[in-house]
Amino acid sequence: MNRALLALLIAVGCSALGYWAGDHQRNNAWLAAQAIQKEEARLALEAEVQRSQESAAHFLTESLALQTSYQSLEGKFHDLQKRGPLVVYRTVAPVGLATTTAEAATPGAAADAAVGLSLGAVWMWNSALTGSDTPAGACGAAATAEQACAADSGLSVTEAWANHTTNAKSCALDRQRLQHLIDFLTARP
Repeated sequence: MNRALLALLIAVGCSALGYWAGDHQRNNAWLAAQAIQKEEARLALEAEVQRSQESAAHFLTESLALQTSYQSLEGKFHDLQKRGPLVVYRTVAPVGLATTTAEAATPGAAADAAVGLSLGAVWMWNSALTGSDTPAGACGAAATAEQACAADSGLSVTEAWANHTTNAKSCALDRQRLQHLIDFLTARP
């Protein structure tokens, strides 16, 4: 009986030892998997931090370049405004402006057709929109000759106002999109 009890104790001991060894191995495997996941998460975080730093540096570089461009353009804009007109007064409406009887009968159409934008005004307008020199005909940052920039562009104030309205709508939509993106990125789950 002692032998049977001893055999039973050895069997139970071996089973317990086997269970403990298996459990220990399972824990080690789980800890190794956790260590691998933790390292992968650390590397992913480092990569994202690096990407965000590069993005911020790129933004700052582009922002400074745009500000420098605007400062340069503003000086040229002021010089042009001192030397030449932004509007031209027409004696005859350009082709396509108030050419039909209905357009001519519209209140203000004749007055609008009599006033147009100079190439200098169009150059300033387009350059201000893009943040870089955007020549209009012969008028641009490199060539702001008074005669070239004072010439009639063929655009009316009404057309410029319609363009302004389109640009303002686009700007408002961009501002709304940006605000939603900021709200999304800064929201705490």
